[in-house]
Amino acid sequence: EIMDAKKIVASIFLPLFVFMVGVVGVEAATIKVNKVEKGTGTPIKGATLTLSKPKAGSALGDVIDSWTTDGTVKTITVEPGDYILVENTPASGYVSAVDKPIKITDANEEVVLTSESDYTKAEFSALDSKTGKAIAGVKFQLIDSKGKVYTEWTSTTSVHRINRIPLDTYTLKVVSVPNGYQLV
Repeated sequence: EIMDAKKIVASIFLPLFVFMVGVVGVEAATIKVNKVEKGTGTPIKGATLTLSKPKAGSALGDVIDSWTTDGTVKTITVEPGDYILVENTPASGYVSAVDKPIKITDANEEVVLTSESDYTKAEFSALDSKTGKAIAGVKFQLIDSKGKVYTEWTSTTSVHRINRIPLDTYTLKVVSVPNGYQLV
């Protein structure tokens, strides 16, 4: 018997599944991290920080958040527990801050943490080898590890100080000396 396809009506029933996702309310604490210059409180941009939960057998632990500072306060929501804030890479011209352990004991607790870094400093003087007195007029160059002149200056009888030098290996080059002196 041949059936007329127009007369066949098929009903297809698909089972309908409804998933209800329940979220159990976990009260959370807040850690606010402010990265600033030691002594001035000036916000620092460009440092890489990581907040983690210590874990046996792991140097970094379970990473909660990792970011590069942008001069604003970073807010992180966490559950109660032990944490550590590590400065992985300091901003250019600064030294790394010490690791900061954090203990959150209560839900809804807010911890405001200031991570301070000191800036790099270098001082230079040109001294007479016989008298030990400062010499004015010696021209210096500070050259970075790529051979680029980072800065140059001519000495005075005062100490020359350079602040916030990026971490690198430098060579101090004497370019010229005043009359009456010679390079040794």
